[in-house]
Amino acid sequence: MQSSNVKRFIVQRYPTYFIMIPLIVGLHIGWFTLQQRYVPVAERHEHPLMKLYKKYITTITSTG
Repeated sequence: MQSSNVKRFIVQRYPTYFIMIPLIVGLHIGWFTLQQRYVPVAERHEHPLMKLYKKYITTITSTG
């Protein structure tokens, strides 16, 4: 019961999130998969989310 109230609240308040978030995540996964299959290792660009993650981890480990 409680989860349906939360879902209803989110759908009423932020309806575009149900479309945009899965779309963005799906595009990132698709981009990464295509790159893994068809781009040679020497020419690959790092995934933008991985760049942010590595930068974040490096910042945490270097400051503490």
